[in-house]
Amino acid sequence: MLLARRGDPAAQDWLAPMLDPAALPRSRHFARGIAAAVAEWCWLTGRVRDARPVVSATLNLPGPPGSPDYAELHRWLRRTGLATEIPGGQPSLTTAALPWRLGVQGDWRAAAASWEHLHVPYEQALELLDADEPEPVLQAVTILDRLGARPAAELARGRARELGVGKLPRRPTDRALAAPGGLTDRQIDVLTLLANGLTNTEIGAQLYLSTRTVDHHVSAILTKLGVSTRRDAARIAKDLP
Repeated sequence: MLLARRGDPAAQDWLAPMLDPAALPRSRHFARGIAAAVAEWCWLTGRVRDARPVVSATLNLPGPPGSPDYAELHRWLRRTGLATEIPGGQPSLTTAALPWRLGVQGDWRAAAASWEHLHVPYEQALELLDADEPEPVLQAVTILDRLGARPAAELARGRARELGVGKLPRRPTDRALAAPGGLTDRQIDVLTLLANGLTNTEIGAQLYLSTRTVDHHVSAILTKLGVSTRRDAARIAKDLP
């Protein structure tokens, strides 16, 4: 699923075989987990209907309706729209854990807050996509960009356009995604020169920035990297691609 969420084509090798219900494991917990993963992958790749056979095969497996695997599957049923097409796809889930229950009930705001409280930003962002107002959706774009979850970020951008947003956040570059701490491209430039032993004044001259601006960049870099000295930041810079 990490491959799928990053938009890596290698996800196909892992998940395509699971489109066949006959390939599912016997364990109901694993089967439902795989069905939810397949539903998410198909949603990310724009082919939701392909997930229907495997979801239908697992939906009515015996087991407690409040279990996370059961609730997760039903959350994806609702998110993909398959809940209205498959019998039994819209349970009450009154005993399910709070974030899933809120999501299935359509309370995106409370569900997002619950996932945020649990420090699960990816799920938080997906709940924000259910909003009918631009701000939460733009927040989702920011979160997903930061995580490197490109397919979901593109879906979020599409949702923002539907809500009338004209100017969207720039897509992060591969270089920025590979950087630790979510450094911007400019901060990577500053860090690279810092690691080469240049002073802030010299960095400013190289990048055509004022010394004060470089000072701000260096302060932000140290904060994002969780270090207190330029020397520690320079060590981290050596690991950058």
